Amino acid sequence: MKTISKQEVISIIKNRDGDFCFICKKEFIEEPPTIDHWIPKAHGGKDDVENLRITHRKCNTEKADRIPNEDGTIPEKNLTNMQRYNLKKEHKKKLKEKVCHICENGRKLKKYDTCRVCGSEAGPKHAPHYLKRPANLCDHNLNWCWACSIGIVNRKSTLDNLLTG
Repeated sequence: MKTISKQEVISIIKNRDGDFCFICKKEFIEEPPTIDHWIPKAHGGKDDVENLRITHRKCNTEKADRIPNEDGTIPEKNLTNMQRYNLKKEHKKKLKEKVCHICENGRKLKKYDTCRVCGSEAGPKHAPHYLKRPANLCDHNLNWCWACSIGIVNRKSTLDNLLTG
């Protein structure tokens, strides 16, 4: 059985798919194409020409051993724990920047009140973790806990608390 060279394989793939990178769809201008196993060998892909594609070296490296989606797109890389941590940290920072410091997005308001600064109504519409109060530490007046949010505990006005204790 005769083995074929890498250049012959690239030529066969170019005739079949065209002279462009199968992943980014750009032409090969400065660098020669590399051969990519579309279904990676690590996941049972074969060395058949039907499973081979030509790509830029950078695209091939970026794809790594991920199995492409049915539409031909490459799925997202699995994030490392540190990357996941940094994304969560950024998200929390953005949420904190959106908090009204007058009413804490409705947490400091009495029932039926509206914040004059941000327009929030009483009670949290969204309950970010950093603003939650445990029910046993909540005064059910100034702050909100899960019991206040779902109506188990009726919130009293400050005046009612002063009069009734």
